[in-house]
Amino acid sequence: MAADGNVELADDDIINLVNAEGNYSNDDDSDAEMEMPKDSSVGISHAEGLKAIETTLAYMQEQKEITLAETIMMRKWKEMALCKKLNSTRQSSITDFFKK
Repeated sequence: MAADGNVELADDDIINLVNAEGNYSNDDDSDAEMEMPKDSSVGISHAEGLKAIETTLAYMQEQKEITLAETIMMRKWKEMALCKKLNSTRQSSITDFFKK
């Protein structure tokens, strides 16, 4: 994490994000289609976890009692969830682009 609180991403992560934005749809199932099938022992996908952490972080930032250390800790959790989400996505096959 950079000193200003921004998440630092590797080149491959940036490319994956840009490519994902080009295929973005408002359909909530789009994240589920891109992720590898969940293991039966895992209850929450990385995408769902990331959304939950982002919501929690937004809530925390609205509270007066939250310290800077607690905010930084949640940002670290957000960064870890983002990395796990990016690493869990599967690459599209060439046949995915052809209509059946």
